[in-house]
Amino acid sequence: MHNRVAPIGLVIIAANLGVALLAPVIVPHDVRAMHPVDALRPPGHGYLFGTDEFGRDVLSRVLMGSRVSLSVAFLSVLTSVLLGTTLGLTAGFYGGWWDALTMRAMDIIFAFPAILLAIAIMAVLGTSVANLVLAIGIVYTPQFARVARAAALTVRGLEFVDAARALGLGNARIIGRHLIPNVLAPITVQVSLSLSLAILSESALSFLGLGTQPPTPSWGNMLSEGRQFLELAPWNAVFPGLAIMLVVLGFNLLGDGLRDLLDPRLR
Repeated sequence: MHNRVAPIGLVIIAANLGVALLAPVIVPHDVRAMHPVDALRPPGHGYLFGTDEFGRDVLSRVLMGSRVSLSVAFLSVLTSVLLGTTLGLTAGFYGGWWDALTMRAMDIIFAFPAILLAIAIMAVLGTSVANLVLAIGIVYTPQFARVARAAALTVRGLEFVDAARALGLGNARIIGRHLIPNVLAPITVQVSLSLSLAILSESALSFLGLGTQPPTPSWGNMLSEGRQFLELAPWNAVFPGLAIMLVVLGFNLLGDGLRDLLDPRLR
């Protein structure tokens, strides 16, 4: 709490998570109900954020869209953490050909721009939420692999690891008891920063029509639908855009605060 930015980020994220969890209860209108007579109404007149071209309530769709965007972000980052941490820890601990093979594979993934690689994966796998989670998870796996490998290389040569080997502990127990606890701090910071990137990636893919498909609302496809009405009804794009900006800002502020908290060099 002594950090100036972390509490702000935490409050923003907690508020967004609360909205996402309670969205089915608190939305004022059915997100799929169309009212042509109310199409493109400005904010007010019974619609706090206005309506879209089909007369659907923008506020309700922004609130429900938070469930999709945040769930995809969390699941994709969880996929990245599991894959990247496992590969990075084993590569750094065992070394040799496995280290070389793993890190060259990560370098190949890193060589592609993240959004282009995600588009390519979606083009191969097809359009679905599950494939969207997998595509974003693969794209951000190398970041966790590098962080975990760096921590494993630092820890594996220390005295307490040598002592564990002398006591007869196997590799699996050494990794679980000594390496994983020492990699949690940098991985935690990387998770908070990757969540913001995952939300941007999900929004970009949905904007391009490769993510969440209408009529299910997500911030990305709401931006895509609203771009053709930017001059006539800008609220269709402004409010989902502000939602993306706010939650990404929250994760970035929290990540900066966690870095300052968990890095002993900054104490």
